[in-house]
Amino acid sequence: MITRNDIENGEIYVIEDFPTNKDQIDFWYAAQSSKYEYGQRSDSYDGRSQKRLSCHFDPFDFVKTNFWKKLEGIIEYPIGLIEAYINIAESHTLTFPHCDNKSNEMSVLLYLNQEWHRSFGGYTVFFEGMTGDKIKKTVIPSTGRTVVFNGSDFHMALPPTHVAPVPRFTLALKTKWMEKDKDEKIDSSS
Repeated sequence: MITRNDIENGEIYVIEDFPTNKDQIDFWYAAQSSKYEYGQRSDSYDGRSQKRLSCHFDPFDFVKTNFWKKLEGIIEYPIGLIEAYINIAESHTLTFPHCDNKSNEMSVLLYLNQEWHRSFGGYTVFFEGMTGDKIKKTVIPSTGRTVVFNGSDFHMALPPTHVAPVPRFTLALKTKWMEKDKDEKIDSSS
Protein backbone atom coordinates (compact mmCIF):
# COMPACT_ATOMS: atom_id res chain seq x y z
CA MET A 1 0.00 0.00 0.00
CA ILE A 2 1.33 3.42 -0.95
CA THR A 3 0.76 6.01 1.77
CA ARG A 4 0.25 9.74 1.47
CA ASN A 5 2.99 10.22 4.06
CA ASP A 6 5.52 8.24 1.96
CA ILE A 7 4.70 10.28 -1.15
CA GLU A 8 4.92 13.58 0.74
CA ASN A 9 8.31 12.46 2.12
CA GLY A 10 9.67 11.91 -1.39
CA GLU A 11 9.36 8.15 -1.73
CA ILE A 12 9.42 6.99 -5.37
CA TYR A 13 7.60 3.76 -6.16
CA VAL A 14 8.45 1.78 -9.30
CA ILE A 15 5.84 -0.90 -9.94
CA GLU A 16 6.38 -3.57 -12.57
CA ASP A 17 3.55 -4.85 -14.78
CA PHE A 18 0.94 -2.80 -12.93
CA PRO A 19 -1.58 -2.30 -15.72
CA THR A 20 -3.45 -5.33 -16.98
CA ASN A 21 -2.38 -6.58 -20.40
CA LYS A 22 -5.66 -5.24 -21.84
CA ASP A 23 -5.09 -1.80 -20.29
CA GLN A 24 -1.54 -1.73 -21.62
CA ILE A 25 -2.75 -2.58 -25.14
CA ASP A 26 -5.63 -0.09 -24.97
CA PHE A 27 -3.29 2.72 -23.86
CA TRP A 28 -0.79 1.77 -26.58
CA TYR A 29 -3.49 2.02 -29.25
CA ALA A 30 -4.63 5.34 -27.77
CA ALA A 31 -1.03 6.56 -27.94
CA GLN A 32 -0.77 5.53 -31.59
CA SER A 33 -4.08 7.00 -32.69
CA SER A 34 -4.22 10.22 -30.65
CA LYS A 35 -3.76 13.69 -32.05
CA TYR A 36 -0.82 15.40 -30.33
CA GLU A 37 -0.42 19.13 -29.85
CA TYR A 38 2.26 21.28 -28.28
CA GLY A 39 1.13 22.75 -25.06
CA GLN A 40 1.83 20.62 -21.99
CA ARG A 41 3.84 22.93 -19.74
CA SER A 42 5.84 22.21 -16.63
CA ASP A 43 7.43 24.41 -13.97
CA SER A 44 11.17 24.46 -14.60
CA TYR A 45 13.40 25.98 -11.93
CA ASP A 46 15.06 28.42 -14.31
CA GLY A 47 11.78 29.62 -15.81
CA ARG A 48 12.37 28.23 -19.30
CA SER A 49 9.26 27.16 -21.09
CA GLN A 50 9.04 23.45 -21.74
CA LYS A 51 6.35 22.66 -24.26
CA ARG A 52 5.79 19.03 -25.03
CA LEU A 53 3.70 17.14 -27.52
CA SER A 54 0.79 15.67 -25.62
CA CYS A 55 -2.75 14.40 -25.92
CA HIS A 56 -5.08 15.13 -23.02
CA PHE A 57 -7.95 12.99 -21.77
CA ASP A 58 -11.05 14.15 -19.95
CA PRO A 59 -10.43 13.35 -16.24
CA PHE A 60 -14.12 12.48 -15.73
CA ASP A 61 -13.81 9.79 -18.40
CA PHE A 62 -10.36 8.60 -17.32
CA VAL A 63 -11.46 7.82 -13.75
CA LYS A 64 -13.79 5.19 -15.23
CA THR A 65 -10.84 3.15 -16.55
CA ASN A 66 -9.71 -0.08 -14.91
CA PHE A 67 -6.22 1.40 -14.55
CA TRP A 68 -7.51 4.29 -12.41
CA LYS A 69 -9.57 1.97 -10.24
CA LYS A 70 -6.55 -0.30 -9.76
CA LEU A 71 -4.43 2.74 -8.87
CA GLU A 72 -6.98 3.90 -6.27
CA GLY A 73 -6.77 0.41 -4.76
CA ILE A 74 -3.06 0.70 -3.92
CA ILE A 75 -3.17 4.24 -2.49
CA GLU A 76 -4.20 4.41 1.18
CA TYR A 77 -5.59 7.93 0.92
CA PRO A 78 -8.40 9.07 -1.41
CA ILE A 79 -7.19 10.73 -4.61
CA GLY A 80 -8.82 12.75 -7.35
CA LEU A 81 -7.59 13.19 -10.90
CA ILE A 82 -6.59 16.66 -12.11
CA GLU A 83 -4.97 15.81 -15.47
CA ALA A 84 -4.43 12.74 -17.65
CA TYR A 85 -2.38 12.88 -20.84
CA ILE A 86 0.07 11.02 -23.01
CA ASN A 87 3.43 12.63 -23.78
CA ILE A 88 5.41 11.75 -26.87
CA ALA A 89 9.19 12.19 -26.93
CA GLU A 90 11.65 11.79 -29.81
CA SER A 91 15.42 12.14 -29.90
CA HIS A 92 15.17 15.87 -30.62
CA THR A 93 12.65 16.59 -27.81
CA LEU A 94 13.86 19.37 -25.51
CA THR A 95 13.34 18.77 -21.80
CA PHE A 96 14.33 20.52 -18.56
CA PRO A 97 14.21 19.48 -14.92
CA HIS A 98 10.75 20.43 -13.69
CA CYS A 99 8.10 19.70 -11.09
CA ASP A 100 4.47 18.82 -11.73
CA ASN A 101 3.12 20.80 -8.76
CA LYS A 102 4.25 22.73 -5.72
CA SER A 103 2.00 21.16 -3.11
CA ASN A 104 3.14 17.56 -2.47
CA GLU A 105 0.43 16.05 -4.67
CA MET A 106 1.01 12.65 -6.25
CA SER A 107 2.01 12.12 -9.89
CA VAL A 108 1.95 8.84 -11.81
CA LEU A 109 3.80 7.81 -14.97
CA LEU A 110 3.02 4.71 -17.02
CA TYR A 111 5.41 3.80 -19.82
CA LEU A 112 3.40 2.67 -22.84
CA ASN A 113 5.83 1.39 -25.48
CA GLN A 114 5.39 -2.29 -26.26
CA GLU A 115 9.16 -2.76 -26.46
CA TRP A 116 11.90 -0.69 -24.88
CA HIS A 117 15.58 -1.37 -24.34
CA ARG A 118 17.90 0.60 -22.10
CA SER A 119 19.97 1.61 -25.15
CA PHE A 120 16.91 3.55 -26.40
CA GLY A 121 17.32 6.12 -23.57
CA GLY A 122 14.26 8.10 -22.56
CA TYR A 123 14.97 7.59 -18.85
CA THR A 124 13.12 9.54 -16.19
CA VAL A 125 15.61 11.12 -13.79
CA PHE A 126 14.64 12.34 -10.31
CA PHE A 127 16.85 14.93 -8.61
CA GLU A 128 17.60 15.72 -4.96
CA GLY A 129 16.21 19.20 -4.42
CA MET A 130 15.31 21.97 -6.81
CA THR A 131 18.79 23.00 -7.96
CA GLY A 132 21.04 20.09 -7.02
CA ASP A 133 22.86 17.85 -9.46
CA LYS A 134 22.57 14.77 -7.26
CA ILE A 135 20.37 12.10 -8.84
CA LYS A 136 17.89 10.50 -6.46
CA LYS A 137 16.62 7.81 -8.86
CA THR A 138 16.67 6.95 -12.55
CA VAL A 139 13.93 4.88 -14.14
CA ILE A 140 14.18 3.13 -17.52
CA PRO A 141 10.82 3.39 -19.34
CA SER A 142 10.23 -0.36 -19.64
CA THR A 143 6.90 -1.66 -20.90
CA GLY A 144 4.20 -1.63 -18.24
CA ARG A 145 6.36 0.05 -15.63
CA THR A 146 4.48 2.53 -13.43
CA VAL A 147 6.15 5.23 -11.32
CA VAL A 148 4.33 6.89 -8.42
CA PHE A 149 6.01 9.94 -6.85
CA ASN A 150 5.63 13.37 -5.28
CA GLY A 151 4.89 15.77 -8.14
CA SER A 152 6.84 18.54 -6.40
CA ASP A 153 10.07 16.52 -6.82
CA PHE A 154 12.17 17.87 -9.67
CA HIS A 155 12.56 15.35 -12.45
CA MET A 156 13.08 15.23 -16.19
CA ALA A 157 12.42 12.86 -19.04
CA LEU A 158 15.57 12.39 -21.06
CA PRO A 159 14.90 12.18 -24.81
CA PRO A 160 15.22 8.81 -26.53
CA THR A 161 18.51 8.11 -28.29
CA HIS A 162 18.87 8.07 -32.06
CA VAL A 163 18.76 4.26 -32.04
CA ALA A 164 15.24 4.16 -30.58
CA PRO A 165 13.03 2.80 -33.39
CA VAL A 166 9.93 4.71 -32.19
CA PRO A 167 9.19 7.69 -29.93
CA ARG A 168 8.73 7.16 -26.20
CA PHE A 169 5.09 7.33 -25.08
CA THR A 170 4.24 8.01 -21.44
CA LEU A 171 0.87 8.29 -19.75
CA ALA A 172 1.06 10.99 -17.07
CA LEU A 173 -1.48 11.49 -14.29
CA LYS A 174 -1.57 14.43 -11.94
CA THR A 175 -3.66 13.85 -8.85
CA LYS A 176 -4.74 15.63 -5.70
CA TRP A 177 -5.36 14.36 -2.21
CA MET A 178 -9.06 14.37 -1.46
CA GLU A 179 -9.69 15.83 1.97
CA LYS A 180 -12.49 13.99 3.66
CA ASP A 181 -15.72 15.99 3.85
CA LYS A 182 -14.07 18.93 2.04
CA ASP A 183 -13.58 17.89 -1.59
CA GLU A 184 -15.98 16.16 -3.88
CA LYS A 185 -14.28 13.06 -5.21
CA ILE A 186 -14.07 12.71 -8.98
CA ASP A 187 -15.30 9.20 -9.68
CA SER A 188 -17.31 7.18 -12.15
CA SER A 189 -20.58 8.17 -10.48
CA SER A 190 -20.09 11.86 -11.40
